[in-house]
Amino acid sequence: MISPAPWRLTGQGYIFLCRFPQSFVSRHVHLPHVLSDKFIGGYGFIMFADYESSNVGRYQELLCIPGKVTYGNKRYYTISSIYVSTWDSVESGRVNWGIPKEPAEFEFAPLDDAREQLNVWKDGRIIVSCVVKRGKVPFPLSTRMLKLRLLQYYQDRYCFTKVGGFGWGRRAYVESFNADGRYFPPVEKEHIAAAAAASPFSMIFHEPYVTYDMKD
Repeated sequence: MISPAPWRLTGQGYIFLCRFPQSFVSRHVHLPHVLSDKFIGGYGFIMFADYESSNVGRYQELLCIPGKVTYGNKRYYTISSIYVSTWDSVESGRVNWGIPKEPAEFEFAPLDDAREQLNVWKDGRIIVSCVVKRGKVPFPLSTRMLKLRLLQYYQDRYCFTKVGGFGWGRRAYVESFNADGRYFPPVEKEHIAAAAAASPFSMIFHEPYVTYDMKD
């Protein structure tokens, strides 16, 4: 079932601020050809989310934003890899915003009061496994400073989407991160510059601007 934009989501999860060398991006990040030449790098993100509510109900998500692309005189983030736990999210993400969602299975497993193991399965194997430790001091989180705008290219469509978010976070520490490079960029701990645990948080994915014929 396709649920049209805008979407409002609430939940909890983890955000990793990352810096990927150009050589890593060239080898391990798969962008559409029309965006790969426009990639300019900068900080990127990995995000694990457990959405407790959304326009298509509860679901889990793992995504990678390797950095920014430029189009015209503006810069945009772009999602290169993304897995979600329901088909409604897969189909709606592709149709609404050109986000290349793929189905997978998820596990958010508490290890103790502060540590959690995050596992993602695809084709019967674990493709990403991560252990994160949460800090104690809360602080406000907001996407306002990031000016979070997405540019996605999917099935001959360019989709431009404004994304907003806010909530509460705690500093987090990534104890381990393992990824199967056939499914997800093989991120290592040295790529992760900082991390935060977000709980609770809210996000809104606005209705995109879509065009089929953009010129530089």
